[in-house]
Amino acid sequence: MDLSNLPEGVMVVSLDDPEVLHNTIAAAVGEPTIKTTVDIQSLLTKEKLIGWLETKPYEGKYPYCNGRKCLYAQYLMAHGARDVNVWPYEFYANGDYYPLPKGWMLVANNLTDTFGEALERARKL
Repeated sequence: MDLSNLPEGVMVVSLDDPEVLHNTIAAAVGEPTIKTTVDIQSLLTKEKLIGWLETKPYEGKYPYCNGRKCLYAQYLMAHGARDVNVWPYEFYANGDYYPLPKGWMLVANNLTDTFGEALERARKL
């Protein structure tokens, strides 16, 4: 198959590499990309959470009730976690379940669902 005449902006992506496939599609539709698998426990620090929240738009909102796109799902995926789903006290990522660290449930809530307000609450942990 001759792929040399593809239209500009069209690229070939191997179906054998799920990470590359995911990142290509995610980038095209504006969703978070994934990085190589990371040690999940290393992400569960107040300092890392605050550092990430500082990069988000202060007035930007997150969907609190969507365990695959909520604040923590976005945070974990931005740092390389795969197959993430978050509940109030625990989350699933990279094929395993983890408890949310103490106090984190209060950082992301459905009363004020902006990254800036979550940042202020995280700083008070």
